[in-house]
Amino acid sequence: QQQQQHHHHHHHASKPTRSSLFKLNARAFLTMTTMVVFIFTFVQYTSILQKEATLLKQRRGGSGPGGFVRRRGHTYNYQQQQQEQQNDGDGHDFEEGVDRPMNSAAAAALMKQMHTQGDATPTDIQLLQTKDKIPSLQNGILAGGGGDGSMIVHGDEIIDEQEDQNNHAQAVPPLEEGPGDPLVVVPSKDVTIPEQEVEENTKSVSVAIQQGFAGVYTLDKNHKDIPFLWFIPRSGTTIAKKIISQCLDLTVASEVGATLKSKDAEKLEIEEAASHNYVNVDPTTVEGIERAKKLNLASSGFANLVVSPRIQEASTIFTAKYHGRAFTMIRHPIERAVSMFYYLQKNKVAAVSKMTIEEYAKSKYVENNWMVRMLSGTMEGPVDDSDLAVAKEVLRTKMLIGLLEQKELSMARFDYYFGWTYSANPVRQNTCKKRILMGDYRTNESAKHKVKEGSQAWNLIAWQNKYDMKLYKYAKSLFLQQATELFSEMPDN
Repeated sequence: QQQQQHHHHHHHASKPTRSSLFKLNARAFLTMTTMVVFIFTFVQYTSILQKEATLLKQRRGGSGPGGFVRRRGHTYNYQQQQQEQQNDGDGHDFEEGVDRPMNSAAAAALMKQMHTQGDATPTDIQLLQTKDKIPSLQNGILAGGGGDGSMIVHGDEIIDEQEDQNNHAQAVPPLEEGPGDPLVVVPSKDVTIPEQEVEENTKSVSVAIQQGFAGVYTLDKNHKDIPFLWFIPRSGTTIAKKIISQCLDLTVASEVGATLKSKDAEKLEIEEAASHNYVNVDPTTVEGIERAKKLNLASSGFANLVVSPRIQEASTIFTAKYHGRAFTMIRHPIERAVSMFYYLQKNKVAAVSKMTIEEYAKSKYVENNWMVRMLSGTMEGPVDDSDLAVAKEVLRTKMLIGLLEQKELSMARFDYYFGWTYSANPVRQNTCKKRILMGDYRTNESAKHKVKEGSQAWNLIAWQNKYDMKLYKYAKSLFLQQATELFSEMPDN
């Protein structure tokens, strides 16, 4: 201003008028204001960008060892993410400090809370001490405890191929109000349990799932990771399991392991049962999972597929070096519940056989948000939005999604993703695959047992499965997203 005023004097000897000074002041003031606004905006913008970057980092899920990820056509090289690669791709890009080892007092408290592992997993005899004695209750898994209805489910036995239209996930009603069987991840050498976050109710994906499973968008060119089928009863996962075992002739680690001659052997063995190959471990029970870990199932290379509904504990079978790669088939929660009801009736579960579907939906036998409970690890008590958020995050970052209503396309995606081919004996293998896809007992069953939307039964089941309904809707959107992100090159996608 002084310069300008000086300039002014130079040309006109007269003094500057008041109004012209005012104009100069206003101009300077405007310039200053503009600069302040600009700087403020710039600072805000960079902080937003930083937030976006950390969010994106969180979203990417675990990386496979030095894998690449394709998201909407961009390629990120994980090699550059030193922090993520810290531990051979352990995928720890969640809250800071989440993988601090616990102090000994906290660890002791946790162990006490979990009591001994023996208590946490009632034996079959304990499970059988219920009012209605249920025959052959093996590997009972308590799904969805808590007042809102619960259910014990266990895997299917091998059934002769002739009867196999009805091969299925069996389910048995729960104990009388017992101590329950909380799903706990038993601390093992390679899993550190995060300290409880103090913030109000922020739950995050368990460290075991983050470490054990590869990110769904990471590349695995040579198919080194071990396919893990998250088994959901009555949802079509049996179709995938049968095709992989019977048509692709791959070696499976499933509940069949508990029926093999070598089931208690000191080392891993592959045994034939009903002319298909199985590993002698049972990853559907807590004891079976501990055994699989002790015998180093992941690094052995014995299993081409691991099958379990217990995704929390089963994730601890895998390590940052030997990742699992998770996939599943998801079905509309109400159809799944209706299917479960008729399945229990057909298999003469005494308590259910006299019920109407409405009574079943009000009883403690109906499942309560089974999928969200399994994925979040909240097996008891109420489920809330934070559990749903964790379940969504597991699906989004770690799970290849199949849908029962798109079973052919889903199976084709599984084949493409895992590099499975039907080339050893194409005629037999493709006929086998068609037979299992076509002879799906569920298609006849759902036509026979339709529950109308808006009916009392529908509303009751929907109320019991509010969060699973939301998760199912989310899974459908992921199914579409994965089409472009993973299967854009796949023929007939």
